[in-house]
Parts: sequence; structure tokens; C-alpha cells
Amino acid sequence: MTLGAESARTDTDYESIGRAYVAATLQGQAAVMPPPSGTHAQTLAPGARGLAAFDEAKARFEANPLGKYEYVRGTIQKALRIEGNRPTAIEAYFEKFVPFTDNLTPFLMTLLCEIISALEENRTARALGVAAAGIQFLEQRALDGDASLEVAWAGTLLEEPLVKPRPAPKVKPHGRRAYATTLERPTLTAVCAALRDWEALDRLRRGLPAEK
Repeated sequence: MTLGAESARTDTDYESIGRAYVAATLQGQAAVMPPPSGTHAQTLAPGARGLAAFDEAKARFEANPLGKYEYVRGTIQKALRIEGNRPTAIEAYFEKFVPFTDNLTPFLMTLLCEIISALEENRTARALGVAAAGIQFLEQRALDGDASLEVAWAGTLLEEPLVKPRPAPKVKPHGRRAYATTLERPTLTAVCAALRDWEALDRLRRGLPAEK
């Protein structure tokens, strides 16, 4: 599935939009994360900063959902262009850069690729049909389990996924490689901060001392 094959924008356009999107996200996140000391910081309940940043990230997505698409599209294009792969495709990105080992990922990826392709080509009916087929797939998968997806996928009437699972890496990814490249860093930061703050609030509720 070629990502954005029908779009009139150039690669440079998408990279510029992606950078602007991240810059706006960083700016918004900084606005809701006060300094660690001072009057303002002292008035915040435990967990307020990370959760506030997470709420801001969700609000920005609701206000500009296309920004996430532009960022993901630009990231995939950049990664594949570095490797000399054209045209840019989600399947090629997953095949080359995503070390998944489960049987479910190829099917979900194919469903999303089909929906994105249809939307980029202004084929709304096709997108809705594939989305409905995805619901059928998930229902049958819930009945059969992940070990047997043949009936569930056949019911979608879509072509077989091109990408197959690969052997698990010998060393578990760590650092930046442990996180999705297509996930915006400000969003990742907000998510991690929110999870940390939920844990702190839970410890407070149970009367446990805060971790240092």
C-alpha cells in the first residue's frame, strides 16, 4: 500500500508539517508542565503535571487529528528514503524496521493499510467496508483465538497480508529502540509521565511512601 500516492504534497511538505506538529506539541506540553519548584509547583497535587500533559496531548489530537497522520507519514517516508526504498509503503516499513513476532500484527496492519489507502483515494465506501470487515475479523478472532486466524481473515474478503512474522531479536530493545519510531516524542513523554503519576497517586491512596 503506497502511503499518500494520490496526495499532491511533496516529501518536503510532509516533513515540514510533521516538524510543525511536533513543535506545537512541545510548546503545548511545556505550557502545562510547570517548573519543579516555586509557588505554582507547590499548588499542584501529586501527579498533576504528567496527567495535565497527557490531557493536553489528547486535546491537541482532537483539535488536529490529521497532524498525527502527517507525522506518521513523514516518519515512514524518511525511514524508507534513507534505505533507498521507493515508493513509500507501510508494508515496506514494517517489513524492514518493525521486529514483530506475533501472528496478529500482519492482519491488523493490512486492515489499516487498506483503510488509509481508500481514504487517501477518497473512496469512503471502501474505507467503511474494510473497517466493517475488521470488526468481523476481531469478533471471529475472539472466538477462535490468535492461534487460528484463517476463518477470521477469510471473512474479510481481503488479500493475504504480505508481511510475515520474524524471529524475535536475541536482545530485547532498550532506550529509544524500545519505542515506536512513528510515535511523536512529546506524546511518548506525556504518556510516560502520566503513567508514572498514576503510579504515584496509587501509592498515595494506599498510604505508601513515594518512590525516590
